[in-house]
This record gives sequence, C-alpha cells and structure tokens, in this order.
Amino acid sequence: MTIIFVRKIELQAGKDYEGLEMAKNLASHIKETQGLDVQLVRQLGGKPRMIAWTSRHENLADFETTMEKMEADKVYQAMSHEAAGIFKDGTIEDQLLKIIDQ
Repeated sequence: MTIIFVRKIELQAGKDYEGLEMAKNLASHIKETQGLDVQLVRQLGGKPRMIAWTSRHENLADFETTMEKMEADKVYQAMSHEAAGIFKDGTIEDQLLKIIDQ
C-alpha cells in the first residue's frame, strides 16, 4: 500500500521569495538526511501563496518512522523555527492519501 503525504502551508504576504527558498531548503535537507524523495509544489488557482511538500511512503509504518526521525532532527527543527514569520501561522495542513489503483 503506497501512502502519499502532503503538507500544505501558506506564505506570508510579501514573503514569496523567502518562503520558496526556505521551502526548498527544507526539502533538500529532508532528501539529504532521510533519503526521501520530497517534491515542493505550488498550488495553481485558489490561494496564490499556498505551497506544499509531497512524499511517497511504502506504508503507514514507513511514514511514521520517517516522521519520528524528522521530529528528532535538530537541524530540521531549527529550520522550521526559523520559518516563523515567513510561513503564515495557522495555515499548515497535512493529508495522508492512499493509492488505490496501482
């Protein structure tokens, strides 16, 4: 069972460049430290400052293991803290999707 994880967040007004750079840095760090293929995507239509990271996981256990490693990663935590003021507070939204037709 393949799981797709999507984490969406909105950038602060006037922080598009800084927000995209921070989002790219977070994705690069996750790729390097977790070996995870993370993609940064931007929403077309709707909220113009909404961006998201996506990743695929073999199953829920694999996803949970990855999230536990990220939560314990001091560099990732520091980068997330640094993003305060760049990412709009209260707009984070996570989704877990299951691929049903492979």
